[in-house]
Amino acid sequence: MASLLLAPPYPRTRKRPSLRPVLMLPQSAQRWLVGQPAGALSQRVANVESYALDRLFPGVDMHNETMITMVKRHMAGRLGLVQDVMAAQLRTLVDARLDPHGSGRGRDDDEKNPTTPAEWQTVNLALFVRDVVTRTGYRIHVGAQLSADPAFIAASWGMTLWAGVGTIIVGQFAPPLLKCGLGLLCSLPISWYIRRYRRVIYPVFKERMEAVERVLSLKNGGTKGEVAAALECEYEDGNESSELPQDAMTWTALTLHERNPDGDTLEGIIDNFITIFTAAFATIPVTIHALLNLISLPEAQAYLPLLREDITRTFADAAAWSAPHTTAPGRMPLLEAFLRESMRYTPFFARGQEHKVVAREGVYLADGTTHVPYGTILACPVAGIVDDERFYAKPEVFDPFRFLDKVVDGEGGVGERYTLKANCQLTSPSDVFLGFGYGRHACPGRFFAARIMKLMIAYLIFQYEFEPLNKRPRNFVVGSFTIPPLFTKVKFRRRTR
Repeated sequence: MASLLLAPPYPRTRKRPSLRPVLMLPQSAQRWLVGQPAGALSQRVANVESYALDRLFPGVDMHNETMITMVKRHMAGRLGLVQDVMAAQLRTLVDARLDPHGSGRGRDDDEKNPTTPAEWQTVNLALFVRDVVTRTGYRIHVGAQLSADPAFIAASWGMTLWAGVGTIIVGQFAPPLLKCGLGLLCSLPISWYIRRYRRVIYPVFKERMEAVERVLSLKNGGTKGEVAAALECEYEDGNESSELPQDAMTWTALTLHERNPDGDTLEGIIDNFITIFTAAFATIPVTIHALLNLISLPEAQAYLPLLREDITRTFADAAAWSAPHTTAPGRMPLLEAFLRESMRYTPFFARGQEHKVVAREGVYLADGTTHVPYGTILACPVAGIVDDERFYAKPEVFDPFRFLDKVVDGEGGVGERYTLKANCQLTSPSDVFLGFGYGRHACPGRFFAARIMKLMIAYLIFQYEFEPLNKRPRNFVVGSFTIPPLFTKVKFRRRTR
């Protein structure tokens, strides 16, 4: 990697090949980095260039903030309202693959769980996680109709897959002289899938926009702004009396009315909606890493009984899968600690917090003397920081307990339990835990990603057992990314009671 290392030369960071020159900053500079104004350092510009989004999606305004605003203002606060459909979709998808013969029918009744061992089902872990995570996400992004539409699933997944390939080829490796040609080449299959995506989603999105228009115009006889405010209060109170489905299409329509009722065309909105799918893609490898760690690391195997106990206690009542708060931040502390440690132990983004110097005069670093010229990319060595003994004791050891405190409820150690340490929730970024970014640019979709990961792993541990792997399969490094193995097969079967 062509980098100027002001940060320590961490081994896991230096071994990552890339043709993009980057100025690596130490952990101590992170607060300075995220505190700079957007007119001096831009994370948005850096990400568009790093992922080659402007070349892979020509004509799509990747700088439009409608989707980010929607995620922050509507999605993040309403995930509890869609917990029931998320859980139902995820459990159905998992069972269809791991329990195809229905040995667990009547799963919500412990008495109907199988008492004899079910058959082992062998799955390609990467494909299994991809299908479950993406289709659960689609259910919340586009509602029941489109999430079950094979044409939509094929178009959105093909578009996302080619975007990932293009990001690596064009964004990470292509020299400047070849970016234009390679970007055009990679954009061809993406454009083909986008056309299919538009044909499928346009009539549904148009109908939803019209439904939102009717509600905002007519409900209670108020103005659009007054009705939007009233409607938002109803949603926050959990009142589902309106005709609007709870999904990202509805939330996007509400966001547009709040921000700019007349400034975007429907076609532009639909194209910008693509950014939801590309952004959610990172949830897949992070979940694969977590499951591989659980299945193959001895430390994770030793942790599993406590983890299963924590999950079983939470979901002892089957109705808990649909309860709004069971997978909220801080719930199931042993599972949160496990996932946080997995993201530390195998970070998907080995280099992060990328910002581009957009001030023509350049910027001075935190020391006040080092001048960085216009156009320079600044970043931090995420993989190096999580390996640093100054921040994590014995970083080479997989240890979820580093994020937990033991609490004794009674005399003699009766009623021992664990709670998360302060600021150690899965969704709590810090300057030494950068899996979801840090500062004002921390990933706004992290609450959605965390909820899906917690649901999936909780359900697998609660309802299934797996055959451990003798050795952790090796990841492979591509530019800034730590890609999990794509061909590892794992055996699952439904647990007996």
